[in-house]
Amino acid sequence: MDRKAHLFILLLRLGIGTIKASDKECEALLALSMGQWQELMELADRQGMTAIVFDGAQRFFEVYKQSIKAVKDSPEEWAMMVFECSGMTNQYEQLSLMQRRVLGEVAEALHKNGIRMMVFKGQANASLYPVPIHRAKGDIDCFLFGEADKGDSLLDGMGAKVENNWYRHSKVYYHGETIENHRVLSHTRGSKTKKRMERELVRMLQSSELKNLEGCGRALMPTAQFNACFLIYHALHHFTSEGLKMKQITDWAMFLKECQGEVDWKAFNEFCKRYRLDRFASAMNYIAIERLGIVPTTEGIVTDDTYADRILRSTLYDDENLFNSGKSDWTVRYLLVKNMLTRDRWKYRDIAQQNVLHHLWENISGYLFERE
Repeated sequence: MDRKAHLFILLLRLGIGTIKASDKECEALLALSMGQWQELMELADRQGMTAIVFDGAQRFFEVYKQSIKAVKDSPEEWAMMVFECSGMTNQYEQLSLMQRRVLGEVAEALHKNGIRMMVFKGQANASLYPVPIHRAKGDIDCFLFGEADKGDSLLDGMGAKVENNWYRHSKVYYHGETIENHRVLSHTRGSKTKKRMERELVRMLQSSELKNLEGCGRALMPTAQFNACFLIYHALHHFTSEGLKMKQITDWAMFLKECQGEVDWKAFNEFCKRYRLDRFASAMNYIAIERLGIVPTTEGIVTDDTYADRILRSTLYDDENLFNSGKSDWTVRYLLVKNMLTRDRWKYRDIAQQNVLHHLWENISGYLFERE
């Protein structure tokens, strides 16, 4: 890692609690100028980690105060940075609490009609953090165990706007929140292998009693085994198609920190090999353990540094995010294909272990010939 990445990771580790401000390694933050602090906070903002990184900066300040060069040399600018970051953190908190209220209301309405609602990604991952409402919220991703159409109809009757124009999930707009109501969990079109993986993922949700997601009423949490397999699959899909954010890498690190003892790692490793997720999984494990300071407490967690830092550099510095760029659908499709064939070809070849042309054909044939 370069120095900027190293310092950013230090602040992130302070935020998630895998290093203490008093540890010698953190002394590297003392000599930063105000401009360098601002650069780190701008990077945190781009990565969706403002509140978590600011938590780290606050813990550092509590220990060192006036010993921090930027505090001593630029007190007004430091105070302004703290003011701005405090405002953004408060916004994170309020948006997350509002989403939880909506989530609880929707889960209760579905429950009264005999429908179970499992929430995955988003708020489910946030529950693993020291301060859950400091994780940047996204859409509400839910799975209704085969009752997606019934759920859409019910929410439509509650005044929600329902858009049902994609095979994977509908989009439901309700009280300012976007709910992705999933019919399938993965991207299954055009691939028998992905369809087989989808069936495996669904079985993992039927293997045990699902727990309630704290603070979200009757909404349910996924099982740890499902989360292990799905989070790696989902992160790899993001990595190849539009790039990762540190939010997704940190989600995996927090999952390892909180849930590693609940996972059958032998079964997880076999799942990853079966679906060619193993290189990515071992790199993510390496980043979580060696870069983010997660302590492995169970056997079977495979790590490999071969591609780890290249994945991390791509995450921190590549300018991607096509799906939220405001570009038209066809422009996004064109750029996805262009990146796939040029800049991002290594991701498919080396990490996902896929032939790019075969992957492209799966997407095209699925779009043209399958209408689930």
